[in-house]
Amino acid sequence: MIDIDEIFKEYVESYDMSNIKIKLKYNHSYRVKKLSQDLSESLNLDEENKYLASLIGLLHDIGRFEQVKIYNSFVDHETIDHADFGVKILFEDGLIRKFIKDNKYDNIIYNAIKNHNKLNIEPGLDEISLLHSKIIRDADKIDILYIKSNKAEKIVEEYGPTKEVEEDFFKNKLSENKKIVTSIDNVIRILSFLYDINYSFSYKYILDNKLIEKYYKTIGSPKILEKHFNYILKYVRKKSDENVR
Repeated sequence: MIDIDEIFKEYVESYDMSNIKIKLKYNHSYRVKKLSQDLSESLNLDEENKYLASLIGLLHDIGRFEQVKIYNSFVDHETIDHADFGVKILFEDGLIRKFIKDNKYDNIIYNAIKNHNKLNIEPGLDEISLLHSKIIRDADKIDILYIKSNKAEKIVEEYGPTKEVEEDFFKNKLSENKKIVTSIDNVIRILSFLYDINYSFSYKYILDNKLIEKYYKTIGSPKILEKHFNYILKYVRKKSDENVR
């Protein structure tokens, strides 16, 4: 069997591992792989789909490394869409064959990775592609919140939220990246990721690990965002009590 962890490690080590952005995405990829595994187990998937969830979790951000090398940036709307770039590297350039020899899963892997960062999952996906798109989107968002909850950030309170971003948030909507202007907007955008969670496991994980509360503390518990954090925490608690499948 192919050791996907070792192949991934070899691939990433061809980049500048002293670059903090490369290291961040390297570690993120392994955590998302583990979250995808755990999520697939919570859904009682068969071994084949558990393996696919792990592989997609590991490879979902494969486009980030070349993005950093070329642009030294993660800002997709100013550089490239890292998911689209990732599926190009995997499928047009052929990197996927280093990780899995059988091409019968290619469509599932392609669709899940391509859709993992989009505002919405594209319509018309087959059932298994949709399943894996939802799994990777949950796992990715959980770990982004985890990263934010462990990284102190300076929030400039005098520059409050943009009106449209504020309106989207309290309509339970995720704002497009191009609407983000202030540091407050960006925090609201991260919180609004939680409107696009698909599974009970994910909500429970967020609550059990107190990721929302920790995030609030890392940004200095600004009063201007207190209502947003309280709102999303209440929302997540409610969803956690529902059978979100």
